[in-house]
Amino acid sequence: MTYFNPKNSLSQSVKRLTALALLTTLGACSSTPSHVLSSPAPIVNTAPAEVIDQDCLLQASQMAHSAETSGATAQYVTAARYMQSCMQQPLPAPLDKNQSQAVMQLMANITLNFIQGGDIAAAQQQLRHFDRKFANQDLYLPDFTSFRDTASALLQGTSMSKHQLANLNISRELRNELERQQYWLSH
Repeated sequence: MTYFNPKNSLSQSVKRLTALALLTTLGACSSTPSHVLSSPAPIVNTAPAEVIDQDCLLQASQMAHSAETSGATAQYVTAARYMQSCMQQPLPAPLDKNQSQAVMQLMANITLNFIQGGDIAAAQQQLRHFDRKFANQDLYLPDFTSFRDTASALLQGTSMSKHQLANLNISRELRNELERQQYWLSH
């Protein structure tokens, strides 16, 4: 007889939701809701080479695609770390609009790759870095959900109250899954 183990289900569900969020974000991040890409596209660097290394970014995109294809969590972490090396450190200030957009997309991809790879501490640190660098700015997925809220929900969703979850601009599927997990973990 097999028994339902909510913790295993939690892990599998979070991985599936993270993969969905990663796929959506990789192809269609936009800092303005008026422009939505209809099909996933590779990461494109619109910033000058001195802010993001184009060759490095292409290699990082290939690594992330390989991680997605193989499903190897360690490859997601490797891709995220490689993506970090593509950005000039420290970032120059101020960034123009194109540079900001490119850096925001890259930081979002780094965060989601760390989540997918299971390195939650690195993902949280990357999200904090995103929050500091781009306060009051966000990326929107094709369904107009928020990258910032989605990443926060994936990183700390099971510890959030229903009221907190209700205030996040996340997909209904993610919200329902987090509420389901909270229910089974508390009962």
